[in-house]
Amino acid sequence: MPGRTPSCNIGLTLLFVVIYSTVGKSCDDQREFTCANGRCIELSKFNNTVNDCHDNSDEVLEMCKAGGFSCSNGKCIPGFYRLDGDDDCGDGSDEAKVIGTDCSKVSADKNCCPCDRYVPGSECIEGVCRCKKGYYSNDLGTICMRRKVFEDCVTHEDCSKSVANTACIENACNCESGYLVGDDRKSCNRRKIGDETCFIDADCEDAVMYSHCDNITCVCNSGRYATPDNTICALRVIGDNNCVIDSDCSDAVNNSLCRFGICVCDIGYSKTDNGTRCRKRRIGDLDCSGDADCSSAVGNSLCRNSVCACVP
Repeated sequence: MPGRTPSCNIGLTLLFVVIYSTVGKSCDDQREFTCANGRCIELSKFNNTVNDCHDNSDEVLEMCKAGGFSCSNGKCIPGFYRLDGDDDCGDGSDEAKVIGTDCSKVSADKNCCPCDRYVPGSECIEGVCRCKKGYYSNDLGTICMRRKVFEDCVTHEDCSKSVANTACIENACNCESGYLVGDDRKSCNRRKIGDETCFIDADCEDAVMYSHCDNITCVCNSGRYATPDNTICALRVIGDNNCVIDSDCSDAVNNSLCRFGICVCDIGYSKTDNGTRCRKRRIGDLDCSGDADCSSAVGNSLCRNSVCACVP
């Protein structure tokens, strides 16, 4: 109706007055405390354990403002308590450390707040929190990360303390000779016969004796064969059934050859010493199978009833 102010305008006016009276105006420093959100409260309400500011800014002890330290749990302590080796906050936040933080006041008898409580993989070295050997710090100093193969290093321990069988070579962690890096770069595994990863003979022979690298593959030297687990190159003996060419046998046992995949003594010789030798036959030997077995070793001899004998 004309001349009548709508009731909603009255409400808006009252709301504005309330907001302005609590936030929009400057607080009276003589009687009021200015909250972080701009609100004004009576000085008597400051630090009374009640959140009068509605942002808790009135519940911080005065010492936290000047020369104090604010703990993670809300407690305030004198600033000089920081990093004194004692858990003054009760939650360890006054002793919180990163890589590079002083730790000279941490002692075993206090048993409080060592470096690795805050940064796993760290320790106090010469009064400063540092990553342990085998670890390195991120840029913030908040994490000690375990080194992997191919990552930067300065000393051999930088690598070997993290990954066994590694060394620092040209400022990078590398597997030692005879070892092969794992897929995750967290391990160096001893090479085996059949591994197709070698470049030089030492890659193989430093892992398996009597082996070498042939077309990027570790193989046993001639005269030897790989055991089932491919970790040993065993010397062949007479009777072994895995030869391919004569030298597979003769490089292990003199006067032997490969026949149908089996190492046997050459004609005129017989097996002795558990197959590790081929001895020239003699008159009286009991294992001949034909005259040539005897005559090729002893002139004018023949095989009679599986025994080498002189020709009558």
